[in-house]
Amino acid sequence: MKREREQNPSQGGGLAIKILVVGGVAGSIIGKGGSVISEIKQEFNIKMHISGNDDLFPGSMERVVYLGGENPEMIKGAARKVVSKIAEGAARRAEKNGESSDPATMEISVTLSLPSGAVGAVIGKGGSYLKAVRDASGCTIRLAQREEAQVYPSERLTSIRGSTPGCQTVVDMLIDKMAEDPGMSQYQNNSCNYKREMMQQQGGGGGGGDPALAERTISALKEELKNRNAELQRLNETLHHGPSNQKLATLEERCGILANERQAMHQIMDQKIRVLVEGIQGSLAELPDLEARAAGQRAARDLRALGRLVA
Repeated sequence: MKREREQNPSQGGGLAIKILVVGGVAGSIIGKGGSVISEIKQEFNIKMHISGNDDLFPGSMERVVYLGGENPEMIKGAARKVVSKIAEGAARRAEKNGESSDPATMEISVTLSLPSGAVGAVIGKGGSYLKAVRDASGCTIRLAQREEAQVYPSERLTSIRGSTPGCQTVVDMLIDKMAEDPGMSQYQNNSCNYKREMMQQQGGGGGGGDPALAERTISALKEELKNRNAELQRLNETLHHGPSNQKLATLEERCGILANERQAMHQIMDQKIRVLVEGIQGSLAELPDLEARAAGQRAARDLRALGRLVA
């Protein structure tokens, strides 16, 4: 139901976790007429919301599932249900591709968005807690580096890959750790609504657009993209010069990560440009004279041209 998708939880209090899901999985979590999400909320007595089709986590193509409440055990139970839905979606895709589709044995990927304030505790002293989670679950776990979180610095993406039970164990243990210090584990954006906040940050949403701000923002992103491309080129050169076998897998994995980040950054730039253009166009009707409107239209046109230079 639309109400279940777009309504935001109240601010403050309790504990929460956010899980990123692709559109098809989001639909299965909502269920026909909101039936599945209603059942999960009633079973575990939690707040549960899913962002809309066009409200994706910044820099990604995924929607956000928000789970919140006072009882960590209830949040963990609901999170396990979400991970199971992710596994079912992965099994359906594998079956279509003629691959093994047994959810009990196949590997899946789960992405969490954690509050930045909780990252230190999740890692632990010298990486001790994260190592314990890896050992207990058998999963590969990667926390995005701080510089990778520039688009939305108040949250840090955490990628998990392994069996369905293993991924559920990781989520359980991360929720347990966050519950030890709820004050440090509060989301700055205690909702699954990112579109409105990103528009406000970029000067849109009725407040008008600033082409100079857009140019500075995109220039910084272009510089970051240039650095990532340079690192990708260095890694590719290393791969082709025959490194030792134990380094090969690590280098290939890093190359894949960088290639995905490069694609994501292009999407981020496009998103920022769209938001700023919408802000300018939304303000045109309020401008007092034709000359001012013409100036606004020129600004929007120049902004689109700036976006084409990025591609």
